[in-house]
Amino acid sequence: MHALWSLVGTGALEPGFHRQVLELADGGLRAWGVRAAGNFRQVDATVREKVVSLTADPDRDVLVQVAIAARKLAGVEPMPILLEVLSRCGDDVLIPHIVWQNLHPLLEEQGDDFVAQVRKIELKRSPNLIGLMPRVIDRILGRRNHDAGPIVGLIAMLTAGRNADHDAAGKGLAALATRIQDGEIAGPRLEALKAGLGPILQTSLADQPDSPIALDAALLAASWKDPEGLKTARRGFASSQQSETRRLQALTALIVARDGSVLDAVAEALADPSKSSADFRGRILATLGRVDQPQVASLVLAAYPKMEPELQPKAIELLTQRTAWSKPLVQAVAAKTLSPSVLNVNQIRRLSKSKDPELTQLVKAHWGSVREQRNPGREQVIAQARNLLRNNPGDPFAGQQVFKKLCAQCHKIYGEGQEVGPDITGIGRSDFEQLLSNVLDPSLVIGPAYQATMIATTDGRVLTGLVVEDNPQRVILKIQGGKQETITRDEVEEKKVSELSLMPEDIEKQLTTQELADLFSFLALDKPPSDPAAKRLPGAPANRPRPAQGQTGQ
Repeated sequence: MHALWSLVGTGALEPGFHRQVLELADGGLRAWGVRAAGNFRQVDATVREKVVSLTADPDRDVLVQVAIAARKLAGVEPMPILLEVLSRCGDDVLIPHIVWQNLHPLLEEQGDDFVAQVRKIELKRSPNLIGLMPRVIDRILGRRNHDAGPIVGLIAMLTAGRNADHDAAGKGLAALATRIQDGEIAGPRLEALKAGLGPILQTSLADQPDSPIALDAALLAASWKDPEGLKTARRGFASSQQSETRRLQALTALIVARDGSVLDAVAEALADPSKSSADFRGRILATLGRVDQPQVASLVLAAYPKMEPELQPKAIELLTQRTAWSKPLVQAVAAKTLSPSVLNVNQIRRLSKSKDPELTQLVKAHWGSVREQRNPGREQVIAQARNLLRNNPGDPFAGQQVFKKLCAQCHKIYGEGQEVGPDITGIGRSDFEQLLSNVLDPSLVIGPAYQATMIATTDGRVLTGLVVEDNPQRVILKIQGGKQETITRDEVEEKKVSELSLMPEDIEKQLTTQELADLFSFLALDKPPSDPAAKRLPGAPANRPRPAQGQTGQ
């Protein structure tokens, strides 16, 4: 091997000797022969042919090097080589990643070639290639060349014939639907896809109306207002036999299509908490942000009293996104049917910046002027809280429930909650003083990754969250509750980075004294309260003793 490395280091191998290396019994030496050919790029035709023949080599190391050399070696078509390696690599976990790294750049210009090559392969014998199909479809959708041909060809192949694979086809259809619903595919490009895919989707709906792929086909068709697709989507959302994920996909398709029945269906789903999980109804609320209808406010406010405590903040966050919804919300506070504390200071601040004079006047009447910079008075709040917590022992088990109700909308701890802000399992709790400061004065120190951004959209929404992605095509915000909102660049009317933390600084106003004590007793433990090894953070006050089962964290 050392001798071979020395020869390779000269920059060329004599063709006859190079072919001998590629034919050796030792797989490691053959792999180095392939690697050398790729690094040399220009090799004798007989060496090149031998490297191509090694796509059938039984040694995994050789296959890895063939995949890497495929795009380097002059005079060969890399795509057939990569697909052949992928088909023959069995259960190897590395080779599919290597193939994808070398394949996806080719898809930018060679989408049609990919479809033609795949048609020659029996996919049922190539599970690795099937597994890549959703990524391939997503990559082709992201090309600068918006030709619909490769997508139509792939979907046609995956839905019918010898290479049909309904799981891969369903994922591809879902990827298409998502991009249409987010507005990334529109105009002439959407019309081209409709023209090519319409007959394929109708065939799927007619041939197998109860199959999973039929629902995927219907949801895609519903996104462009196809009547049959809309009818199937309505049934899908209403059906308790469908998974909650599938029901939400159906709801999104109906909302994007501006289906007239959607709000009645949502009202029914929100009205009876016993028929669905709080998580499902929370995701319904997050999806409603796209519905530009004033009736959303009355629908949500009617359901609000029956909502679980952890669901109510999501409802309030939704209603602060549009002026037409915010007015009834603030009027409910004025009528004392809702407490002013249901809105946090960031939401109040957002409403106070509205361009609607009636709304800003209502906000000022109930909350006064809202500070735009960090409040230096928070240091006094921390001092008061320190004394309060030392004189009011909390129950960490009850505090865990307070966390789920309030903090878990944006933070994760011990694997539970949403990752909008940082996971606080191991961050920001080195001692009790740091914990007090981070919870009660969150704008004192804000990491660059956690600066809040406010975006006003052309359709009248105002969203505040953390930027996940920002490019010439779109902005993606992660907002309270963990939902990611995709705003296409032409929908952005105004974008502003806040000097304040996304976390509201008046958390003590949203909790009773006992709830605040319980929350801090939970956060001041280094492990969950159910863990016998849990210990209080340095400087933390004692917890309230619990009867019978012991006094964890005491």
